Amino acid sequence: SSRDSFESGDDGDDVEDEASADEDPRVLSADDPNLEASLLDAAQCGAAVLLVNFERRRRRRVRASPALLDLLDGCCRRHGRRLRSRRNCRGGGFQLVVCTSAAFLEESATLAGAADAEDGGDADCELAQFHHADLGWTERQLSDALSAAAADAEAPELRGQLSTLRADGAKAEARLADLASQAASRIVEASAGAASTDDGAAPRARLINDDRLGEFFDWLNLETERCEKQLGETLQLASGLSNRLDEFSTFGAALLPLWKAAKSTRWLSPLYSFGFSQLMDCVREGLRQRQGGGGSQQSARVKDLTDSCIRATLTELSSRLGEAHFDALMLAFALERLLARGQVRPEQAALLLGRRDAELPAACDDEPSSDRPAWVPERSWPSLSRLSRQSCPGLLDSLRRFEKLWLEYLGRPVVLAASPPGLNRLSVVEKCLLWKLLKPEAFSSVAQALVNHELGALQPARQPYSIRRLHDASPDPRQPLLLIRPASHRPMFLSPESAVNQLRAELRPRRLCTVYVGGLQRDWQAAVEGFNDCAENGGWLHLDLVAAEL
Repeated sequence: SSRDSFESGDDGDDVEDEASADEDPRVLSADDPNLEASLLDAAQCGAAVLLVNFERRRRRRVRASPALLDLLDGCCRRHGRRLRSRRNCRGGGFQLVVCTSAAFLEESATLAGAADAEDGGDADCELAQFHHADLGWTERQLSDALSAAAADAEAPELRGQLSTLRADGAKAEARLADLASQAASRIVEASAGAASTDDGAAPRARLINDDRLGEFFDWLNLETERCEKQLGETLQLASGLSNRLDEFSTFGAALLPLWKAAKSTRWLSPLYSFGFSQLMDCVREGLRQRQGGGGSQQSARVKDLTDSCIRATLTELSSRLGEAHFDALMLAFALERLLARGQVRPEQAALLLGRRDAELPAACDDEPSSDRPAWVPERSWPSLSRLSRQSCPGLLDSLRRFEKLWLEYLGRPVVLAASPPGLNRLSVVEKCLLWKLLKPEAFSSVAQALVNHELGALQPARQPYSIRRLHDASPDPRQPLLLIRPASHRPMFLSPESAVNQLRAELRPRRLCTVYVGGLQRDWQAAVEGFNDCAENGGWLHLDLVAAEL
C-alpha cells in the first residue's frame, strides 16, 4: 500500500467531482463504516477489481488517512488479497485497486477502459502495465507461498515432534526431581552415619570429608547441569515449534491445496496463475518451433493476438480436458519452472505433490524424448517427464490428452465460425491472421482473400463500422459473404438503433440466414429482437463482429 498524497492544483473552492462512480456497486466509499465487510463481500462475489474511491474534489489537496490505508491493507492481507494504489487523473484524488486475480483480464479491461476513456488515456497501455505488475507480484511471492505450503504439509510431523519434546521435557523435570530426592537421601544417610562414629571429630567435618559423598555430589552436579540444559533446549524447541504451528494455521493451511481449489476460486491461486502463464509460454514456444522459428515476420500485433488466442483456447480446453487433468498440467508447469529456477527445493515439490516419502531426483537431460508432445519445448521436457514419473502420475496422460484436444481445436474452422469463449472480441481479419499463424498448411484461399482484402483497410474508416460484400472471397458466387465489423479493429460501442437500421438496409432478410454476433450463433430474427431489446432499454450494444452468410 502507499501513503503518498496526490495533489491537484492549488487550494480553492470545494467542487464535487461530477464523474463520481458512487453509483457503481463495485465502487466502495472510503467513509463506509463497514468498509472491510463490504470489501470482503464484493471480493467473495467474484469481483475481479474493486475500486475504493476516496473523496475527490477539484482544486483541493487530497490526503488519504494512514489509518484507513492500514485497515484496507490488513484486511486484504488477512484474506489473501493485495492492495495497490494508482493515480487517478480525474479530479485529483486516487483510487485503491484490490485485484483478486490476474486471470479476470477482461473485467479489468472493462473497468480500466471505462475510467481511461474520459481521461483520454491509453487503456491498453495501462492495462498491460497492470497485468505485468500482477504477474511480477506472483513470481516474487510464489516462492514464499510454496515454502509456507510445504511447511504446512509438515505440520502433522511438527505436532508429533512437539509432543515428543514435551514428553522429553517432562522426563527431564522428573529426572531433576529424582536427583534432588537422591541427594537428600544420601545427605540424611551420611549425616546419620557421621553422628554414630566414636572418633570424636565433629559430625559436620566428617560429613564434608566423606569421599563417597563428595563423589556423589560431583556426579549430582554434572547430571543436574545436563538435565537442566536438556530441559532448556526442549522448552526452546517446543516454543519455536508452537510459534511455527501458529503461523501454519493462519497462513500455510490455506495455501497447501491450491491446485485442488474449486473452479470459481482457483484463478485466485498464485500457483495456478503462474502455471497457466508457463503453459502459455510452452504452447507459444512450441508453435514457434513448429513453424521454424517464426522469424521477424510476426508483428507485435500478431504476437498479442496469438497470446490472446492461446489464453482463450486454454480456458476452453480446461473444461473439455477435465479439471483433474488440467490442474495436473498447471501444477506441473509451475513446479517445472520453479525447480529450474531453484526457487523450490525438490523435497518441497515432493511435499506439494503429496509424496512425502519421495524426493525428486536431480535434473538430468537423458529423458526419452519419444513421448514429448510437439508443443512442449525440449528444455522443459526432462523436468516434466521426471515430475510425471516420480511425483505426478497421470501427467503424461494429461499431456497427451491436451495435445489431442489442442490439435483438434486447431483443426476446427476459426474464420467465420462460432468462436469459443474469449475469442468473440477478435475481428475477422484478426481471426484470419491467427488462422494463418497457427495452421498455415490449412490456410484456405478464402481466408487468404479475406486477409488480402482486409489488410488494405486497416486504417480507421470515417464511419464507426464497415460493411463489405466480398464476392471474390466467397467460394460460391451465389452465396456472397457479408461482414460487419468495427473499422478500427478494437471493440467499439455502437448505437443499437443505427446498427439495426444498417443491418435491415443491407441484409433485407427474406428468408432464414445464419448470423454470428460476438461468437454466438443465432437466427436473424433473434438477432434483431436482441438489438431491439437493447435499444428499447436505452443501452448500447457491444458489437465487435457480425458475420452473416446469405
